[in-house]
Amino acid sequence: MRTTELKKTTMVVLVAGVFLLVPLVVNAGPKIVSRKATEPAPVEEVSKEEPAAPAPTTAQAADADSAEVRDAYWARKERDVTGFEVGFRVGSFTASDDWIDPDGTANYGGFGFNVKWRFDHNWSVDLGVDAVFRSADNRPFDETRSVSNFGAAYYFGEPSWWQSFLSFGFMSSAVDILDDRHGPSSYGYDEFGGYVGLGVDFYLGDWRLNNELRFAGLGNDGTSVPVDSPYGDPISDGRIAFQWIMGTSYSF
Repeated sequence: MRTTELKKTTMVVLVAGVFLLVPLVVNAGPKIVSRKATEPAPVEEVSKEEPAAPAPTTAQAADADSAEVRDAYWARKERDVTGFEVGFRVGSFTASDDWIDPDGTANYGGFGFNVKWRFDHNWSVDLGVDAVFRSADNRPFDETRSVSNFGAAYYFGEPSWWQSFLSFGFMSSAVDILDDRHGPSSYGYDEFGGYVGLGVDFYLGDWRLNNELRFAGLGNDGTSVPVDSPYGDPISDGRIAFQWIMGTSYSF
């Protein structure tokens, strides 16, 4: 009887021990805490620094360099007016003349050519020769004048499709008088002096249109004028003259 009670007591103790040990074993492991639906998700801290711009590729850098070079080339090409110019021109030469002409002026017309070296956008040097003539029924002579000039010009501003300039230099003139019915068949004299002028050039590609007005002061030697000329001595007072030139030239 006592043995049976002892067995029952032992079983009760064992069962109670199992029920006590199970919670302890379960709670002894890692705890997993579940997040409630109302709790906000944790926010990761984001850096406030902006990402650096990607470096240009080799092709992009080459394209940028090519564009800059191309733009600079075309800007230079459109404004480049340097070089040598050869041109043809026509014009007039009007001079004070109280020696031969009764009205006190000598009006000539003719043509010529010029060679110019434009060594800078604002500077040039040039050499020109013009042959001008005057002849009329009321005069007993025909006169030919060869006018030569060597000078320089300063161009104002930057060249676009036109550019104005100031010219200055030396001028000489060789005069031949023919068919003088009151004296020898021909004679002549030389003149020399300086000039200053204003003009404008128009740029049409490699072609130029020129327009210029010059003021000149000339003296003459009169050495070849015969003493017995009915017109007297032309060396008296020198001469003031105006030369108007209009022409075209090609630059190369």
